[in-house]
Amino acid sequence: MILNKFCKFEAAPTRLPLPGHRESDRPSSPGASHIDVSASQPLTPTRRRLRHSPVNVFLSALMLVAAMALPITATYAQSDQPGGMASQALRGWRLTWSDEFNGSGQADPTKWVNDVGGKGWGNYELEYYTAGSTNAVQSGGNLVITARNNGASYSCWYGPCRYTSARLKTKGLFSQQYGRFVARMKVPSGAGLWPAFWLLGDNIDTVRWPNCGEIDVMEEWGNAPASVRGSLHGPLPGAGSYDLSKSFQLVRDLSADYHEYAIEWAPNSVKFFIDDIEYTNYSPADVYGGGRWVFNGQPFHIVVNLALIGNVTAVFPQSLLIDWIRVYSAIPPSHEK
Repeated sequence: MILNKFCKFEAAPTRLPLPGHRESDRPSSPGASHIDVSASQPLTPTRRRLRHSPVNVFLSALMLVAAMALPITATYAQSDQPGGMASQALRGWRLTWSDEFNGSGQADPTKWVNDVGGKGWGNYELEYYTAGSTNAVQSGGNLVITARNNGASYSCWYGPCRYTSARLKTKGLFSQQYGRFVARMKVPSGAGLWPAFWLLGDNIDTVRWPNCGEIDVMEEWGNAPASVRGSLHGPLPGAGSYDLSKSFQLVRDLSADYHEYAIEWAPNSVKFFIDDIEYTNYSPADVYGGGRWVFNGQPFHIVVNLALIGNVTAVFPQSLLIDWIRVYSAIPPSHEK
């Protein structure tokens, strides 16, 4: 079903011949900030609506004429200045945590910790994740995660590493149960690259994956550069995991511009968005094979990374640019002003 000139739904692409999960095993840090916000979610339309005042009707007509006369380009630029655009102050939501990445040097250590190593991370990943600012640095108002083909001095699961990159998480520093999690990012380009913005259950150290649950707000593979995927992973009886996934196809490559990737998470519901377009949602009724819905009982923390898998033909270096990440809690309708 075609939504507009730039994007359409399509079935999820064939699963890569690799395990569809990641793992995180760093112990929690003391003094963690964890927010439990179980208020009912506000209604979020697939598209934000404008009031049909005479002024808006006139402006809409002018925009239509301009759209017919000019080449159309899908652009979703936003401001990272506080209060600058709707993504900073959304009706029905209260900002609870953010990182605007307006500093310099390594990512803020009060908000992020690095996963370090080249153990494959449950997916036969080929990179070594480094510490500090070696492969992740704040620059130009972005968090820049850069993959390089300079890993030979590090040891990976397959021998000397071929690549270096970075993976950062808020585990032990910030987590939240329910809400809107959104990032504005520009993904890199090239086969073998695997950028992701995702969430893991805080109880991963005690129950392990997949019992902790995983929410993939966005994943993109370099060999499918115009497709983004949102997923849920949880446990099946005995062993194994389920994979609830949906892909969303754009006409242009995702690497051509910044996009906003988001979920809105409530009890028994996770909705997935790109640029404010809802492209799928899941509930316990979607879980198959006797699997358990594990997304109601605990907070989740944030993970961002740039992995390398499979046949890598990308030209290096390649960078994932993260303009900002923001987390909101729902404001009950009776409390809105």
